[in-house]
Amino acid sequence: MPDEIQQSVKKLVVTVHGYAGDAHQINDLRPMYEHHKAPIVVMTPDDSRIESFGPHICRFGGKRQYTGEDSLKRQVRHWEIMLDFNATHFLSNDSDSFCLAPELPEYLYKEDVLWSNEVSDMMHKRKPEYKWPRLAFQPPYFWSREIVERMIKAAPLVKIDPQTPFIDWFVMAVAVAGGIPHKTFKDGFSCGTADPYGLKVMTDQVWRQGKIFVHSVKNASIRRQLEYARGQFLKRKSK
Repeated sequence: MPDEIQQSVKKLVVTVHGYAGDAHQINDLRPMYEHHKAPIVVMTPDDSRIESFGPHICRFGGKRQYTGEDSLKRQVRHWEIMLDFNATHFLSNDSDSFCLAPELPEYLYKEDVLWSNEVSDMMHKRKPEYKWPRLAFQPPYFWSREIVERMIKAAPLVKIDPQTPFIDWFVMAVAVAGGIPHKTFKDGFSCGTADPYGLKVMTDQVWRQGKIFVHSVKNASIRRQLEYARGQFLKRKSK
């Protein structure tokens, strides 16, 4: 299919996943969701809702839980809700992730895979019978409608891991169990930014390496620092 035809059929929806207590944080990061100029859907649990978010859509499903079985069931329910929207592709963020670039890189559309920040799982000591790759898939996630459909179908194949009952582990396991192709962002980076060292590492990755798919950012101050770092990267690149 020619590139101009591919461009014409793309329909992006941006989803943001959190709970009522994240409302201030999602609002702090709001410019990073809105700059894609695509529909935004904020998804929260039934029992911890964000009822409104400016002009954007709010949907609810599943139970509030940070880790554990209910959190994973909620995640699948949110995938199901995503399919209610007329989209060919989704950029899915937790309430502490986003893409710094308004226009998404073209490479995302050229391969029908699950894109995420794939990070090492080697900090956990595993039993010899552990069968999964030593990875976790951290947000944002970029995936086609077809990939989301396959994730929903494969989710029942995965039993919760009591050692790491986390969504980033679950996304990895569902993809592997379903034979769903996956890759790490070419320009993504995931680390904590609440402490000075983590923030410096993240800022350097944006400033010097041009990373744009970032996690984890908890407030507007850090967002603005990374926006500045992105601007400096672009200035240097244009010289």
